[in-house]
Amino acid sequence: LMKKAIVNGKVILKDTVQEINVLIEDDRIVGLSDSVPDGYEIIDAKGLYVSPGFVDIHTHGRNLCDTMNGTPESIDT
Repeated sequence: LMKKAIVNGKVILKDTVQEINVLIEDDRIVGLSDSVPDGYEIIDAKGLYVSPGFVDIHTHGRNLCDTMNGTPESIDT
């Protein structure tokens, strides 16, 4: 089991940006924490921003919804 912790970064969350550690196990984020458990390899983000990967599915909409509507409901549809 590979364990890593991204520390000292500004983590971009849904509604906020927090200075918190990101815990990763086998290439998956498993949690956010103020501390790093024993056995984790440290990755120092050095004050940089940490964000999830973004996927561009390049769609304009469907089912009578358009991404240009600018509403979460249209995006979800």
